[in-house]
Amino acid sequence: EARTDDDVQAALLTMEHNQEVAGLAHLFVIVSAEAIDEDHAGHEFFQQRYDHLIGLLRTRIREGQKDGTVTKAVSADMAARLFIAVMDGIQVQWLLDPEGTDMVATLDTFWHTLLTPRQAPSSPPNKRSKRPTHPEL
Repeated sequence: EARTDDDVQAALLTMEHNQEVAGLAHLFVIVSAEAIDEDHAGHEFFQQRYDHLIGLLRTRIREGQKDGTVTKAVSADMAARLFIAVMDGIQVQWLLDPEGTDMVATLDTFWHTLLTPRQAPSSPPNKRSKRPTHPEL
């Protein structure tokens, strides 16, 4: 049952839920990896799941790009796929290091740092020194 209409917030809630329910992330990672095989019973399910999620996120991202809340530097399709890749990848990292990995914070940081447009500086930037910052280069 969805607790929000916002697809990004729903993903964050899913990560939070997965951290709280022992074995859920493990089961997802194992079964989704096994379902890569076209003969696996879950193959079509996972294909449809990813198509659906990417479609939802692509729409959400396009809307954000139109209203200026999501960067246009990355295509909506690429951003949606990257978001899902981070979401799935952080689950593997969390399974390997649950104490050192915060799935929710990682996914939230990805969204807000990499997909949110940069704010224009309020004052002009300082002039750069002509001296290289890395003289060894």
